[in-house]
Amino acid sequence: MYELIGADLQEYNPASSQEVNLMCEWTGVVLADFLKANVDGTIPTPHFSLNRSNYTGEVMVWSGTEDQDFSTQMGKWISDSYPNSQQAIFNDSHKRDRYDDYYLNFRKAFFLLPD
Repeated sequence: MYELIGADLQEYNPASSQEVNLMCEWTGVVLADFLKANVDGTIPTPHFSLNRSNYTGEVMVWSGTEDQDFSTQMGKWISDSYPNSQQAIFNDSHKRDRYDDYYLNFRKAFFLLPD
């Protein structure tokens, strides 16, 4: 977990309540020893260089209006970073388990090519 989000946690500093990310809040507590070890110079934090603007495939970003880990705004930022993407916003939480049949059909429509 630290390898994947350590760099993000070090840069996480919400300036307003709209920027608070609960995933960062709780993982910052869970990984506190790792973050301190990085500050002390004991372990490095990997930085992944993702250049989403170079990805030419289609991307569908799903967001839930009740998602407390990743806001719809964060989903928009991710969607906007890909040149060929769309954001789907659902009245649901992070688990997206309210409308199972609809979600299945939605994924099929996105991933399957027409006959």
